[in-house]
Parts: sequence; C-alpha cells; structure tokens
Amino acid sequence: MAEQREAETIILLKKSGKPTVKLELFASEQWADPMAGPGVHRVRKGGIHGGRFVPEGQSGLVFYHLPDVLCMLGAEILGQANPLENQPAPHPLLHEGSRCRWKAPLPDPDLDALPHAVQCFAKSSPIRAYSGQWMICMSGGVGWVPCAEVTPLDHYGKPIPWPQEQEAGQCS
Repeated sequence: MAEQREAETIILLKKSGKPTVKLELFASEQWADPMAGPGVHRVRKGGIHGGRFVPEGQSGLVFYHLPDVLCMLGAEILGQANPLENQPAPHPLLHEGSRCRWKAPLPDPDLDALPHAVQCFAKSSPIRAYSGQWMICMSGGVGWVPCAEVTPLDHYGKPIPWPQEQEAGQCS
C-alpha cells in the first residue's frame, strides 16, 4: 500500500549519468511514537516513483535531525554509503531484563585508575536512536546509553563475549 502521509520536504538529486535520487522528509508528528519529537523527520529514499524508509530493513521507526539528513545528502552527492546506516548491531544478548555492565568513557585518561563501570539491568531492548546509533536504557539511574558501551554479563557477573569471538577463540 502506498504511503498516505504527506512529505514535508522533497529533495531531488540528479547526477550526470546516474538515476535521480529522491529524499522525502516526513514530519515526525505524523507518527504516534514516543521517539517522534519536534524537529525530527523520517526519511524515505528512492527513485522518482517510490522508495523505502531509511535505514532499510529496520523493524522500528527511525527519526533523524536535519544535520543527520544533511549528512545523508552529502553521502549521496559523494557516492558513499550512509554513515548512519553503518552502525554495528548490538550484542545479541542485550535485551530487556539482561544483566549488563556499562563502562562510561572518561574524558580524562588520568581518571582511568578509578572505577567507572556500573553493573545494572537493561530496562529496554536496544533501539535505533535518531542518529542511527543503537541505544539501550539501563536501570540504576543510568538512563539511555550507547550499546557499544554496554557488555552483557552472565549470572556470575562475568562478561559474555560475542559469538564471533567465541568461535575465533576455539581451536580446530
């Protein structure tokens, strides 16, 4: 079924010898979603007669600020991949209720000797934030943090490695 919502802005990009690319920006107020705040947009990318919402294959709604849309447009002009779509997927064991360790990055390397990791539970499953980065909500007053800073733990509090790391570490 065709999209019934009206695009707020349409950008047509024509490069010589290449098909025209159309970026359509839809105001977030058209969706009933908690991530849909003022000043953010859903972006649909495609040809003149259709397209798919960015990023393709995303199960949830992803909204972008205008600087992120300009980043997408710049990547299209340069013929590069959208950097917002290249975020690595979160650890497969990060989900609501999982025990995790969040290690905050420190601005001062001299503070590295101090403990700066928090062990808590995930209050949500990972979501794709406005910028395309994977985020997860942590308990204990931590709030929303990037999934790259979170490590899932087993029942004994030991870090669980990625499945690829386990396979790489095995001898054949």
